[in-house]
Formats: sequence, structure tokens, C-alpha cells
Amino acid sequence: MEKINWTDKFNIGHPEIDRQHRQLIEMLNRLTGTPDVTTSSETVSDILHNMTQYAQIHFRTEENLLKTVEYPDLKAHKKEHLAYRKKIVDLCKHTMLGFHDVPEELLRYLHDWWSDHILVEDMKYRDFLQS
Repeated sequence: MEKINWTDKFNIGHPEIDRQHRQLIEMLNRLTGTPDVTTSSETVSDILHNMTQYAQIHFRTEENLLKTVEYPDLKAHKKEHLAYRKKIVDLCKHTMLGFHDVPEELLRYLHDWWSDHILVEDMKYRDFLQS
């Protein structure tokens, strides 16, 4: 799977959110670049654990920011984050059970979700933050 090439198109315009997004993409790219991605890989497990923990920090930061600025679509945005959490839990459970297709499915989900979330969902609040 190809890594996500960070460019300015991913910038929301809020330094902390942009920094966190970039860090998440870097973690994902390390995961994508790990040879022999398997359910038993300690490296994959460590990166996934760290990425999951960092995503929680990011979601709290983003949701608190959006609450502070009274973003009107905060409820829908929080639902996106919740759906992500649930899917990651399911994929992690399948990983622990040794399902062989999980690493590829997990990488594809993370790649697609973060790309779409930043470029589509988060961009919805960019102009709101700047106004």
C-alpha cells in the first residue's frame, strides 16, 4: 500500500490540529512501510497501539476546539470519531484472533479513513475556524 504523501492540502490552518494530523499520518506511514505486516508482528502491534492512543488524544483536542468555537456540526463530527473507534476495536479483536486478512484490511481502513477524514470531514470546519 502506498504511503500518504503529506502536502499543504492536508492543512486545516490550526497549528495544533495540523501537527497532530501530520503525526498520525507519519505513524500510519511507518505502519504501511513495515515489512511483513502480520497479526503476530510486535512492531505492527506497537505502532498500532501508539497510533490508537494518539488518535484518542487528537480526537479530544479537536472536539474540545470545535466545542469552544461552537462548531454547528460537532455532533456529526463526533459520530465520525466514534465510528472510527468502533471499527478499530473490531479490527484489533480480529487481529488478536489471528484472522489473516486483518493486516491488509486494517491498513486499507486506516489509509482511507484518515485521508478522507482530514481532506473531507475536517475541511468542513476549516473555514469556520478561520472566520
